[in-house]
Amino acid sequence: MQFELFITRCFKFVLIALVTFLATLVPVTAQAEKYKVVSLQPEIAQEYDLDTAFYKKTTYVQGILIATSDKVSDYAHLEAAYLYDKILSTINPDVAQRVRDRKVLCILVGHDELT
Repeated sequence: MQFELFITRCFKFVLIALVTFLATLVPVTAQAEKYKVVSLQPEIAQEYDLDTAFYKKTTYVQGILIATSDKVSDYAHLEAAYLYDKILSTINPDVAQRVRDRKVLCILVGHDELT
């Protein structure tokens, strides 16, 4: 009796853990489809005055450029893009447009990189 109860509880725990894990993958997949991490294009580097020897990856979200070196994870790009998208979607539309018009540049730096 106790063994059957133990097995039932273990099965429920494993099932809950699996569902929770799979649920965490959905937002990352959705972000990866909505936001794209691409290599730094020469014309973008010139427009934003970025050093192509350091900056290698970029992501655009609502007119904001996110730029990083190769050391920064693509997931960091996706998370930053998601946050900027949420912020600009929830603030006053006039303010959001002024932010876009100023061509904001977001630079993410790796934990072992120096500025």
